[in-house]
Amino acid sequence: MDIETAEHGASRVLNTREGAMREPDEVVAMLRLHRLGWGSRRIAGELG
Repeated sequence: MDIETAEHGASRVLNTREGAMREPDEVVAMLRLHRLGWGSRRIAGELG
């Protein structure tokens, strides 16, 4: 999964290939799981 993060004001948003925007708390959860060694497919399955 291609993930591109961008700064918008004080909040971070996540854009996926489909252009879906994620809430800041979802982005934090994704980044935390990634730091724990989870792969993108596993994170996607967990968070939807």
